[in-house]
Amino acid sequence: MPKPVHRLLVKIDPSYYDRTHGEVSFQLLQEGTEFQRMPKHGTLEGNIEGSGIPDGATVYFVHYAVKNRFKDGDDWYVPVEPHDILGYEEDGEIKGYAYIVAKRIRTKEWEKNEESIIKMPFVKEWEDMAYEVTHNPTELDCDKGDKVWILKDRDYSLEHMRDVRYVEPQHIVYNETKDKVSDGFVLCKNFDSEDQYEQINGIFLPKKLTHASNEVEVVRGTDRLSKGDIIIATGAQSAKIPVFQDCVILRENSIKVCLN
Repeated sequence: MPKPVHRLLVKIDPSYYDRTHGEVSFQLLQEGTEFQRMPKHGTLEGNIEGSGIPDGATVYFVHYAVKNRFKDGDDWYVPVEPHDILGYEEDGEIKGYAYIVAKRIRTKEWEKNEESIIKMPFVKEWEDMAYEVTHNPTELDCDKGDKVWILKDRDYSLEHMRDVRYVEPQHIVYNETKDKVSDGFVLCKNFDSEDQYEQINGIFLPKKLTHASNEVEVVRGTDRLSKGDIIIATGAQSAKIPVFQDCVILRENSIKVCLN
């Protein structure tokens, strides 16, 4: 068997997505990229010192790692960089490695709809920015069971794991359970609400007419910003998360200037 050097060696089954596994059937067409056709998980058969992953564990990794796959005899292997490992299985639990493991959360609208006698069609089933943490191997302050909000479309999923998501810690913006905005982010308020007014020269005008689209007001201060500060930032209209009405969560490095 090949020996690993500085990458973990994962044995894969290239035909995995061509077969049926339990209740989930994979009938993927053979058209498409190698990333779509190849599994992104396998058995750890070549470990490296200090990885902490048990020999023989099922390992999950990012899709682009499969481009380095090679064949040795009848077996296929993928050498995976440690930082490209999503997680692994140990004692029946999926544990994170370079990513935080989370599970999807159903929307309140879907839960209410399921309880109704008459069910409405096309009710959104899953939150697309909120997840429940199941394992956190990083230094980010979130524990198992915490509900966290992430930047839109920054979660990572695998085809055969319907409810499991992997999230890089830098993409988690707010911990709802702890009511904590992540370091490096600022909670701000837009000026686009119909009921926000300010007095200018004795006349009350809607704030959305008196402020530029990239201007927002700080709601939760940081070491360098105070509540109420007006800032100019990139992405000020697009970084909304549903848990905060009329607010956006911005990266601190997106702030151009503080006007106060």
